[in-house]
Order: sequence, then C-alpha cells, then structure tokens
Amino acid sequence: MDAHAVAVSAAQPGLVFLANRMGLFCSPDRGESWRELEIWRYSPFAYGRDIQVDPDDPKTLYAALSPAAMSQAGALYRSRDLGQTWQRFDHHVSPRRTMMAVAVSRQDPQCVYGVNSIGQVFSTPDGGETWTDSPLPAGVRNVYALACE
Repeated sequence: MDAHAVAVSAAQPGLVFLANRMGLFCSPDRGESWRELEIWRYSPFAYGRDIQVDPDDPKTLYAALSPAAMSQAGALYRSRDLGQTWQRFDHHVSPRRTMMAVAVSRQDPQCVYGVNSIGQVFSTPDGGETWTDSPLPAGVRNVYALACE
C-alpha cells in the first residue's frame, strides 16, 4: 500500500492513522482492521502524504494532501474530531508541487508547518489565521519529511 506516514493518538488507546497514496485510513484496533476516512468527501486531494496528531490536543489531526505523487498542487487539512470530518487548514496557500509533510510545534501547537517536494515551506504562527511562504535554499529538491520543536 505504499504507506507514507503512521500516527497514533492518545485520545483513544489502540487508534492508529495511516496516510498513503489511496488516502487516509484509521484502525481502532492497533492495525488489525482498517477503515477509510473518506478524505475525498472534504478535499479534492486524496493522495495522503503525511498525517500528524496535535501534541496539545490528541483529537486534532493534520494531513498533507495532494492530487498525486507528482503534482502541481496540494493542501494542508485539519480534523478536530479524530478524522471524522476535515477542513482545509492552510487558507489556500499555493504549493507548486506535491505536499509532502506537516509538522506541529511541540513548544507552541499554534505553530504548524507544511512542505512540498521542492522545498516550499508554509507556516502559521497563529493556528492557521495567517500563513507565510518560506522557500528552502535554491536547489533543494525531493523533500520528504519535516520536523520542528
């Protein structure tokens, strides 16, 4: 299934989330069975590249989504109910390539970052109210992960 990311939430013991090329999935029983989160109901992008749990609120999830592995678009989505519903979170920033990763600051969960495959970094210091586009140095390509404190 080409798993891209796995996350667990302290909100419900045994609950596991998976992002892959087919979308977003969850398992209530530590991976014994899986259910599609039907991200396509909320987003035109269903290619799940990353999924993260908010360190301050274990019911809140963030996902990096795109139309395909090699694309010219993408978005960051947020769920505040363990993946039952989703909303676009990035206020329509304009990634020029596939969104690859999302990271939430452990020191300040209002700070959220996203990155696309060519190193275009998006960030919000205020829980999604405002966004900044900060590209990595010229020539950076094939970005697959993002981390922050």
